[in-house]
Amino acid sequence: MVLNILLVIAPALLQATEGPGQPLIFPLPANELKDVIVKWFEKSGYQVESSLAGMGCVKISALNGDDRFDIYLMPDSPLAVHLRFEKTGALNTKNALLQDIHKYANGASQTPDEKSNPLSEPVPDIISEKMKSIVCIKSTRNDKDEEDQFSGFIIDTEGLILSTAHGLENVSNVTVIFYDGREATGEIIRSDFSSDLALIHTDQRTPHFVPLSNGRGLPEMGEKLYAAGCPDNHGVAVYSGVIDGPPVKVNGLPLFQVNMPTYPGSSGSPVFDKNGHFVSIVKARFRGTDSIGFLIPLSTLKAFLEPARE
Repeated sequence: MVLNILLVIAPALLQATEGPGQPLIFPLPANELKDVIVKWFEKSGYQVESSLAGMGCVKISALNGDDRFDIYLMPDSPLAVHLRFEKTGALNTKNALLQDIHKYANGASQTPDEKSNPLSEPVPDIISEKMKSIVCIKSTRNDKDEEDQFSGFIIDTEGLILSTAHGLENVSNVTVIFYDGREATGEIIRSDFSSDLALIHTDQRTPHFVPLSNGRGLPEMGEKLYAAGCPDNHGVAVYSGVIDGPPVKVNGLPLFQVNMPTYPGSSGSPVFDKNGHFVSIVKARFRGTDSIGFLIPLSTLKAFLEPARE
């Protein structure tokens, strides 16, 4: 899954890194990427040291006999990092590291052990009423054989669906699965990868939808929220969590940080407050953890929807 903050590195980029000094961008916060690299080298038998190199840059040195790597990490945004090899060891080791980071950044190695009972408390009735408005979305890209799966929600009676845009670039088909199991072909009406939002239309009419008119724009620190979506092909499920960090800006757009289970497939899930008011949409999780997520606020959604409703 790709965002502006979650940039997926292309195989061509991996092949283009044989020379030292060429930077790559990985969709991970600096501290998290540092931990991934350090643990990878330690498991591979290297002695590893890390230090600050000024201007927020982190240097990682890994040594195993005559094989040495010096790697520099420079934050590109709060959620993405430039990675640069200054001195390289064995090329096959370097390529293996990049491939494993690539898999990690895409969530391939981060599958939660348990999703069957995500909410340890009864789902509030006001939130249960929203579940019929949730859809699971599957897309197949032209350059991939496997499907991407994520979440979305209906925003009007005409079958208009709001979701995240990552996973919808260069797609050959989109399938929307409704709460009652019905499936329909989805048509991408509009997508904006800078805000990571997309509108999808189906020919299915429904009385169930999430009204955005009574949404709330500014959840409070520590406020409890509920997300309803389709985690990793497990159907519609509800998760709860709290706002646990101030908004951060990525590419000029704000994101809320939430302490909430956020699994692959959760992107596009609507988020509600305890009174059932729409608050935001799940954008992504903090890689390396299933409990920290980032939310797109209502203000960004409204700005995205304006051109579609003119």
